[in-house]
Amino acid sequence: MASQPLPKMTLREYLDFEERSPVRHEYFDGEVFEVEAATFRHQQISTQLCGYLRPQLNAKGCEIHTSGTRVATGKQGLYTYPDLVVFCGKPQSWPGDPDTLSNPRILIEILSNSSKDYDRGTKFQLYRSLPSLTEYLNVHQEAPYIEHHVKQPDGSWLMRDLEGRAATLRLESVGIEVPFAAIYEGIEFGAVS
Repeated sequence: MASQPLPKMTLREYLDFEERSPVRHEYFDGEVFEVEAATFRHQQISTQLCGYLRPQLNAKGCEIHTSGTRVATGKQGLYTYPDLVVFCGKPQSWPGDPDTLSNPRILIEILSNSSKDYDRGTKFQLYRSLPSLTEYLNVHQEAPYIEHHVKQPDGSWLMRDLEGRAATLRLESVGIEVPFAAIYEGIEFGAVS
């Protein structure tokens, strides 16, 4: 999320503004923020994760979309563009807004220095209100490390820290394992991102 919001808008004003805008914006409780451009390393991780997951998800009746897919959390008023979005079955749009997905199963954010606290805090709190959401991932750029949140049968969330190039991510809700070597292939840590 950018540090300087645009003037406050109603949701309808935001949706109209976003339709005409050449850049994407996030909306939260009347405030509108420009979505930051991603680093090269961010794009590398996103592309590799998407490429690895796409054929396996398609075989299970699911799809993965990149950061161009808008998701809304509903009454809390967050409209945002997660880095990767997985949904299964038919996509469901938000009432009155056919361009906003309302049924993500898995949301993935690749953390940046400027947004990591927001992605782990307020954004995750709002994401948890989505009934369809079962997994949330915070993927780090500076090291092979992922914070994997999994919704439990009682509605609580369990976080697992996964670390190191030898680690494997298991996406519980779709039964897919992803080796970190596929996510972080070709990325040298310690280099400028």
